Amino acid sequence: MKEQILTKNAPEPIGPYNQAIKYDNMLFVSGQIPLNPETGNLIESGISDETNQVMKNIKAVLKEAGMSFEDVVKTTIFLKSMDDFSIVNSEYGKNFAPSPTGPLHIGGLRTALYNYLIAKRLDGSFILRIEDTDQKRFNKNAEKHILDSLLWCKILPDESPISPGKFGPYRQSERKEIYKNYVDKLIDQGKAYYAFDDVEELNLLRKAHEKKGETFIYNWENRKDLKNSISLSDKETKVNLDNENYVIRFNSFHEKSENEFIVFHDEIRGEIKVDLKLLDDKIIFKNDGMPTYHLANVVDDHLMEISHVVRGEEWLPSLALHHLLYEAFNWEKPIFAHLPLILKPTGKGKLSKRDGEKFGIPVYPIEWQENKNLSYLGFREIGFEIDAFVNFI
Repeated sequence: MKEQILTKNAPEPIGPYNQAIKYDNMLFVSGQIPLNPETGNLIESGISDETNQVMKNIKAVLKEAGMSFEDVVKTTIFLKSMDDFSIVNSEYGKNFAPSPTGPLHIGGLRTALYNYLIAKRLDGSFILRIEDTDQKRFNKNAEKHILDSLLWCKILPDESPISPGKFGPYRQSERKEIYKNYVDKLIDQGKAYYAFDDVEELNLLRKAHEKKGETFIYNWENRKDLKNSISLSDKETKVNLDNENYVIRFNSFHEKSENEFIVFHDEIRGEIKVDLKLLDDKIIFKNDGMPTYHLANVVDDHLMEISHVVRGEEWLPSLALHHLLYEAFNWEKPIFAHLPLILKPTGKGKLSKRDGEKFGIPVYPIEWQENKNLSYLGFREIGFEIDAFVNFI
């Protein structure tokens, strides 16, 4: 996200209004401007002397810019006050990044719709990115279902695998070298480390903790007792690296860290405070040479200049890690909004395809062919008109 920040103290207000300020081809006006609601034109008669003075100030700003009011009404930002305001001038980007492990659920479609609407409202770009880092669960038919669903709903991406632009490639499996470069930077800075633990050994540790009524967490408290590049010597680390059987974990918290908590903001949830000592050291790079969602998502959102991340609330627990990754790279964070899940008709739990069968309602926009003998009808197949369906979503 390309940004320019301007902070300006307020001039003395004129009556209930303040004056207009032009900055970087945008007009910022505090208070209200008398507009004709039908035409959008400025009302110049029957207004008070104070308001008239404000209008003169606005016109002076426009004249200096060589513009009329009609030229800029669509790019005018109305503020309640000019007091210490900050202006962010951005090329807004919103992305929808589904995982092609299955069909597009109506919850995913709602997320796509919200991203699309925000992008168009802010005159930005709507980007479709296919997050296919989970190769074990990859479904070759899922990407087509996602694209066909968006096409039917007329939620058309500005950039996607089939409509490329400046931010490609759009499949994460085609961006492996990009992620490798960035994870190497984290390793070099001591913000990530190699882990060589055997999966079975970790499972035994988890079971042992469960018997004691505890939860096993791989983090700052025990990482020095486990098999990784922090606990091993340089020589032992090199030997294990040569075997090419390792993952890379993010160093979420260090016992010498000054801050034990992280505080961040979600547009829906508000302020959230997380104790860093309770976070586990998540795997951010797998032994198959692919990143996990966490690393790939943050890197791609930054490189694609994504300004707003709107996704389901199931990703809310990962937000602390994502903030830490942005800070590790010293990158500007986007605006986050985590949407509530679409629930079962009973109100208990997320709506699933089994609920569709049980309650006789589709859970997909269009039909999904599970296999040769099993398919699930979508809203299109039961007769929903496109506009009615999108309005319903």
